[in-house]
Amino acid sequence: MDPLTSLSVAGAIVQFVDFGCRLLAEGRELYRSTTGVLTANEELELATTDLRALVNKLRHSFTGPSSEVSQCFTKEDQEHRRYFDTICDEAVKVAEELIRRLDKLKLRGSGSREWKSFRLLIKGAWSRNEVASLTRRLFRENLDAASIRLSARFDALDEQTQRIISTLLNNNTVLSQEITVTLSQIVNRLEAINEEQHRRARDVILERWQRRAEPGNIYDITASVELLSVSSEEEDKLRNAIQTAILESLKFPTMTNRYEDVVDAYPETFEWAFHDSNEDRYRKDFHELSEYQSPKGYRDLDEEDSSCNSHDSKWFPWSSLPNWLKKGKGVYWIHGKAGSGKSTLMKHIFDDQRTHKYLSFWARNAFPQEAPLCLATFFFWNSGTKEQKSQMGLLRALLFQVLEQYPDLIPVTFPAIWARRYSRAVKSIPSVSTESWSLRGLSAALKTLLQQTSLPLNICFLIDGLDEFGGDHEDIADLFKDAANSPCVKACLSSRPWVVFEDSFRDCPSMRLQDLTRRDIVHYVTDRFHRNSAFQRLEAKDPGPALALIHEIVGKADGVFLWVRIVVKSLLDGIRNLDAIPDLWMRLRLLPRELEPLYQHLLACIEPVYLLWASKAFQILRTSRELNTEPFGDPLPLDAGSALGVRPLSILALYLAMNPGIDVMNSPELATQVGINARCQETQIQLTARCAGLLEVPLLKGQKKIRQDSLVQYLHRTVRDFLETDAQWSDWLAHTATTDFDPCLSMMHSSIQHLRIVFREYSGKSHLGRDMRIINSLAADTMAYAFCADSRGTNHQAEFAMLDDLEELMTFYASPLHAGVIRHWSQRLIAVVESEQPQMEFLGLATIYCLAAYVEEKLKQRSSSEAKDAAIDLMHHLYSRPYKHMLTCSVPSQTAAIESLLSSICAEDLMEIEGKLESRMITYPIDVD
Repeated sequence: MDPLTSLSVAGAIVQFVDFGCRLLAEGRELYRSTTGVLTANEELELATTDLRALVNKLRHSFTGPSSEVSQCFTKEDQEHRRYFDTICDEAVKVAEELIRRLDKLKLRGSGSREWKSFRLLIKGAWSRNEVASLTRRLFRENLDAASIRLSARFDALDEQTQRIISTLLNNNTVLSQEITVTLSQIVNRLEAINEEQHRRARDVILERWQRRAEPGNIYDITASVELLSVSSEEEDKLRNAIQTAILESLKFPTMTNRYEDVVDAYPETFEWAFHDSNEDRYRKDFHELSEYQSPKGYRDLDEEDSSCNSHDSKWFPWSSLPNWLKKGKGVYWIHGKAGSGKSTLMKHIFDDQRTHKYLSFWARNAFPQEAPLCLATFFFWNSGTKEQKSQMGLLRALLFQVLEQYPDLIPVTFPAIWARRYSRAVKSIPSVSTESWSLRGLSAALKTLLQQTSLPLNICFLIDGLDEFGGDHEDIADLFKDAANSPCVKACLSSRPWVVFEDSFRDCPSMRLQDLTRRDIVHYVTDRFHRNSAFQRLEAKDPGPALALIHEIVGKADGVFLWVRIVVKSLLDGIRNLDAIPDLWMRLRLLPRELEPLYQHLLACIEPVYLLWASKAFQILRTSRELNTEPFGDPLPLDAGSALGVRPLSILALYLAMNPGIDVMNSPELATQVGINARCQETQIQLTARCAGLLEVPLLKGQKKIRQDSLVQYLHRTVRDFLETDAQWSDWLAHTATTDFDPCLSMMHSSIQHLRIVFREYSGKSHLGRDMRIINSLAADTMAYAFCADSRGTNHQAEFAMLDDLEELMTFYASPLHAGVIRHWSQRLIAVVESEQPQMEFLGLATIYCLAAYVEEKLKQRSSSEAKDAAIDLMHHLYSRPYKHMLTCSVPSQTAAIESLLSSICAEDLMEIEGKLESRMITYPIDVD
C-alpha cells in the first residue's frame, strides 16, 4: 500500500478510537455549534454520517485486487498488508455496529438507558489500549522519509506539509507512537475522499439552525474529533495556533529590555563604523585632532596629566565592518574597555538600515546558495533578570526572533513539541500554555535550526556584552564560533577585552573601540556645550580657552564615552552656576580620569542631608536585584519556576518603599493615576539629584516621560561593581545602622501598597481580568521579601503585621475569583496536587517560605491540640515540595528553624507523617511572572 495512504487510514482509525472514547465519556460533546448545544438527535445524525464516511474510506483502503498485492510486495510486505487489512476490517465492523446502534437510538429517542447500553457496546467492542497497540504496529519498518517521498501522493501535498512530515520522520530514528499518531492525523485531515458526504449532515443541520436563527448571523458546526478531512483554512488555523503558542512560550518579559535601555547613539556619532578605516577623511580628522595643543596657561593647570595625549599620534585601523557584513564570514569582534560605548555602537549597528542592506547583499550572494536573510540580536545584562544574563535567555530570544520571522520552521526546530501540541489539538485536548524549557533542549533546537536545509536561511547574530554573561565565558564564545563555522551563519559580538575572548577571537576581524571614538567624543562635547546658551556667552568672550576645555576633555577621556558623559554633565552644572572658564578648568582638573575614582568623587559630592536617602535607595535596588535571581541564597536553576524571583524594581515600587508611612487608600495625592504618576516623576528627580546620577530611570524608545513601571537601574555595570565592593558597601550600610530601616521590610510595604492600588482600580468589578497575574506576582514578591526579612529578624513585629495585612487583603479581593476551583488564594502561588494533601491556608504558605517566627507566633495563639493538628498539616506542606532545595536548603538556619518548630509540636506523629509522604504526589510553585 502507498505509505501516505497507510498513514491516512491509520489516522482515520486513531480518530475513530478517540471518537469512541468520547462517546464513552459522560458529558463530552461530540459536536459544537456556534449557536449553542445541539439536540441529541442532531448529534446522532452527525455521528452516523461521519461514521459512514469512515467506513467508505476504510473499505476503499483494502479492496484492491489480490494480484496487485502479490506482484508489488515482498513476502514481508504482503504479511504487513494482510495485517493492515485485518485492522481496517475490524474497524469497519465496529463502525458499522455503531451506526446500527445509533440509527436505533435516533428512532427510539436518546434516553439515559439507551446511551448507557451504547457506551457498554463501545467498551466491549474495542478498548483504547488495544487500538493503540494496533496503531503502533501499522507502520513497523515500512514508514520512513525515503518511502514517504517516493509516494505518488507526496508531491501533491503543499510545501509546508511536506516539510513537516519529512522533519518528523528525519528527527526520529525510532518512530514513537506520538510521532506516528501525529503523522497519521496530518495526512488524514488532508484526505479529500468522501469530503462532500462527510459534510452533508452538518449542512442540513445548519440549514435548520439558520431558519430559526436571527437574520444576518452566520453559524457553524465543528466536531470535537474530526474523523476525516478538514478544510485547508481550518487546518491552517490549527497550525497557526500551535506555532503562535510555541512562540509565546519562548518569549519572556525582559527579552528586549536591555536593548531598549541602551542609550541611542548621539547624532552623527559612530558613522565611521560604516566606512573603511583607510578612507582619507578619517585619517585627516584624526591627525587634525591629535595635533591641537591647548593654550599654555590652561595646560599648566594640570601638568600631571600632560601625558594624556601621548597615544594620539598613532593611527589605529580597524577591520572593515561593511566588508564583513557584505562578504565576510565567521565572527566579527568589537571590544573595548568599560564605558567605551560598545552597547551603544551595537544598538546603532542593529538599527541602521545600512546593516540590513549589506547583509542582504551577503544573503543574495552567499555560498552555497542564495537564501532569505534573518538578523537576530541579544543584549546581555549582568544587572538584570536571570534570563537577561543566561544562556537560556539568549537561546529563547534568538529562537523567538528567527522563528517569528519564519514560522514555518517551528515544526522543523521543535518537532516533538509541535507533534504533541498538534495531536492534542486535533483531539480537542488543551495543551499547557507554556513549555518547560531546558538548556539542553534549547541548545539542540538552535543546532537543528542552523543545520536544517528544508528552508535555507542566512542568519546573522548580533550579540552584545559577552562579558555580562552569567556563565562560563569560554562556553559562550565557543557557542558562536561553532555556529559561525556554517557558511550560512555569522555573528557580530561585543565584549570587554578579557583574555578568554582575546584567545577565542584573536584571528577574527575586529575593532578596539576606545581607539576609534575620538572624533565622536569631540562632536559630542562640542555639540552639548554649544547647545548651552551660557557656554555660548563664555565662548564669545574668549573662544580660545573654551575650545581648549573641549580638547582637554577629549584628551583625558581615553576613548571612554561614559566618562565623557559624566564629566560633561558636571561641567554643564557648573556653567549653569555661572562658573567662569578658570572655574570650569578647576572642576575638570578635580575629576579623576578613571571611572572608579570618578564615582568616588561624585559620591563625595552628595549633600550630607541626602546620604541617608541615597543609602536606602542603593540598598533597595541591590536587594531587589539579588532577590530577582537569588531569592533564597543561591542562584536559581535556569529552568526553575520564575515565580520564585521578585519583579525588577520599578520607579513606583521605589517610591512606595521610600515612604513607609504611606497608605494609598488614605492618601489624597495617590487617589488618582495622575497623582501617582506625579509622585513617580518626583522620585526620578530625587534619584538623580540624591544619588549623584549613578542610578537612573531610562526612557524606552518612543517614551517622552517615565511610566509607573519604568525600571530603576545603575547608570552602568561599573557603577554596580564599584558600589558593591566590600569597602564601599560597608560605608553605605553605616548610614542606616542606627535606624530601623530594612530594605526587605520596605519592599514588603511597597508590594502590599501596590496591591492596594491594583485592587482599588477594580473596585466594584466582578473580576480582575488580566491583572490577576500582576496580583499573584506582587503577593509572591511580598512572601520572598518576607523570607529575606525573617532571616534578618530586625523587626518581626512589622513583618508579622504586613503578612497579616497581605492575608486579609488577598482573601478579601482575590479569593472570590477562585470559588469552586481553588479554595484559598495562596494556591495560585503554590499548586497542591496531592490526593490527600491538607488544604492550603496562608499558614501553609508561610511554612513553605520558612517563616519560622511568624508560624510560631500564630501557633501560639491556638490551643495545644489545634496547634498539633496544624503542625502536622504544615509538615506535609514543608516536605512535599520538589523545590524545597531552592526555598530552604540554601539557608540552613531557616530550614532548621521551621523543622525544629514543627517537630517539637508533633514529635510523636513524625513516623506516620513520613510514611504518608512516601506515597503522595508533590506540591510545586506556579509561574506567576
